Amino acid sequence: MNAFDALRRFVFDGRLEIDNNPIERCMRLIALAKKNSIGAGSHEAAQVWAIFYTLIESARLNRVNPRAYLNWVVEQIERSGGEIDHATLMPWNCPVGRLDD
Repeated sequence: MNAFDALRRFVFDGRLEIDNNPIERCMRLIALAKKNSIGAGSHEAAQVWAIFYTLIESARLNRVNPRAYLNWVVEQIERSGGEIDHATLMPWNCPVGRLDD
């Protein structure tokens, strides 16, 4: 595809973005997370760090405030005495901290 065809496709299809900056911003977070996990100190610490990072990013992707989400998760675990179905702790089940437009 030459440049003119790409420009024509962009002009006539309103779904296409002029650049890929949003994707690059997402990739930057992944690269930063990888760099930060190197300094975790041990393999076990890196695994714990990865779990927390995954929970935080899952909350963000589900438009839930990560801090409110983690507080809610800890409260639910404390309330249940540790015997809880982990599927109920997913960010889309969190009733607090919704980030609305």
